[in-house]
Order: sequence, then structure tokens, then C-alpha cells
Amino acid sequence: MQAEKGAAQAEVEFSEKKGKEKLKGQQAVQYMEQLLDKAGLKDGMSSKEAADKLMTALDLDKAQVKELELKVKFASGKQLKIEIENDDDDRE
Repeated sequence: MQAEKGAAQAEVEFSEKKGKEKLKGQQAVQYMEQLLDKAGLKDGMSSKEAADKLMTALDLDKAQVKELELKVKFASGKQLKIEIENDDDDRE
């Protein structure tokens, strides 16, 4: 399925000890728009700065996150990619 030019797309998946939750379509877009607004991500930010702001908006410490991937394409055409991967299985 092709998205219209300029149309927002999102897919969100949460996985916690309680189980998994997946958001798709408009529900995922609305969640991400609110999160990005709260995080205050801008097209000129470094990936590290954006990751720090995103963790603050999610009220998480990077050590609490096993895996996070976020790709944002701003209206200006600039792209931002955040990837966090912690393989430490000893966390609770």
C-alpha cells in the first residue's frame, strides 16, 4: 500500500514483561505525533541529542531499553535515525 506524498506513517510496538502491544495506522501516527511533540525533536539535532530527548519524553533511562528504533523524515526533507540496542539480559 502506497502512502500519499506527505502523509504520516507509523508503526509502534511495545514489549514489556506484561506482554506486547502493537499500534498501527492512524492510532500509531497519533501516538508518534504526540511523542515527537513532547520530545521536541528538530531536524538539526544530532542522533545522540534526539535520543536523549526521546528517552526523557518516554520517562525512561537508556539502560531500561532493550531495543529502540526511530526514523523520522522531517518536512524539510532531512532525516533523523535513532537506534538503541542493549543486549544485557541481567536487567530486571
